[in-house]
Amino acid sequence: MTDAAAAKPLRWILNGPALQTFATDPVSVKYFAGSRPFVLQRNGDPVRLPAAWEALPTRAFTSYRAMKRAFDSGKIGAGVKAIIYDNEHWNFTPAEEQARSGTYAQLAAQLAHAHHMLLISTPATNLVRAVAPNEIDAGEARYAAFLRLRIAADHAKAADVVDLQAQGSERDTAKYADFVKSAAAQARSANPRVVVLAGISTNPGGMRVTADDVLRAIHATRAYVDGYWFNVPRPSRYCPNCTEYRPDIALDVLRRLQTEAAGGQTAERSPTP
Repeated sequence: MTDAAAAKPLRWILNGPALQTFATDPVSVKYFAGSRPFVLQRNGDPVRLPAAWEALPTRAFTSYRAMKRAFDSGKIGAGVKAIIYDNEHWNFTPAEEQARSGTYAQLAAQLAHAHHMLLISTPATNLVRAVAPNEIDAGEARYAAFLRLRIAADHAKAADVVDLQAQGSERDTAKYADFVKSAAAQARSANPRVVVLAGISTNPGGMRVTADDVLRAIHATRAYVDGYWFNVPRPSRYCPNCTEYRPDIALDVLRRLQTEAAGGQTAERSPTP
């Protein structure tokens, strides 16, 4: 990682139960200060975010239909600055929206922009099964198909921010970095102004990872992206394969990033248990 890449300020998406941990941990509070993270909080969420973060309240939807219904009924909530459109090949996104994901990303962007909000599009790599089910060769890797179908470009065209859901390959640094680099370039070719984030996770799809795995993924890609969606999942209907809630891994990552930002040296550590 170059000195310039290490010094570059990162943008973040933060959500879930780890918000309480981040908002009360002194190192995390300092690290996110001034970073203007996109923060997803449910209505009535008791977490009080540090003012120094300058956080942007964000709402997430897994379908354009639900997003439009929320806008039409005035249920978005006061102060929301950004909308996430989380289109994936799962039960929470209508099949029509999966198959025409680029079209619906543009509709979502138009809707968010009409209400003076940013649109964050987060197309999952499994969308290849819906976008071109008859074109995917049984031997073609999902990442290769995602790039060939130009899904990142389709979502970046109208979005303000695009998140590349690469966290599933986090333990394979080279695979993770190759995909993020290529998908980020594709997104920016479609929209030079788009902010590109990549997904990182403490338990991606139920896989056990360490703080070292996460940091290697960040170090290998931060020259190509503007930041990360740091997901600290626990088992839920949105992540049925998740097995461990590990905010300790996230805190270790942030402490070591803070050390780097302060000019310290990054040392390889033994895997987080």
